[in-house]
Amino acid sequence: MRSRCLRFLTGGSLLLTACSAGGANPDTQVSNPETESPTPGTVAIEPVPCEELELAILTVAPTRAELRSAFGEPDSAATETEPNRHVEGATDSLFVVHYPGLVVSIRKPEGGEDMADRVEVTAPRYIRYPWLAPGASAQQVEASLGDPTDGDPERLTYNCNLGADQPVTFQLRDGRVTAVTIEYYVD
Repeated sequence: MRSRCLRFLTGGSLLLTACSAGGANPDTQVSNPETESPTPGTVAIEPVPCEELELAILTVAPTRAELRSAFGEPDSAATETEPNRHVEGATDSLFVVHYPGLVVSIRKPEGGEDMADRVEVTAPRYIRYPWLAPGASAQQVEASLGDPTDGDPERLTYNCNLGADQPVTFQLRDGRVTAVTIEYYVD
């Protein structure tokens, strides 16, 4: 006879495991979004407003300082410079910062702050909502965010920012999220 177990997680630590006879029930299992991909029945899906999704979906702001504070030094970082498009004689610095499962492209105008240009996430730990993270199903994404702005079997795109074109795209394979890409409007 197989056992049915309930697992309770707090802050990523297992507190109690209680088992009884019977088949495993996936609706009672809890996943740890920092280490596991969500599976159907393990995450309570909540509605997330589509407006400003590009800001709310990440666990931290996509700046070099915030990333370093939350995740330590990056695995690698590349830097380039280019002339600023708006201020003659000014130079922008372009950074591409790599963490396991996260790539962030950042533009920093001369004398300005970090501005994320593009973020690609392939690991669940960087996404605030487990039901929108890599490993989630397309159904979980749509149950939370509603109908996409654009989509097909390989992607769902939500572009709900009223002031600028800042799409959040969920790349899909076999109905599951493999990557979340956020494009930020930078001018």
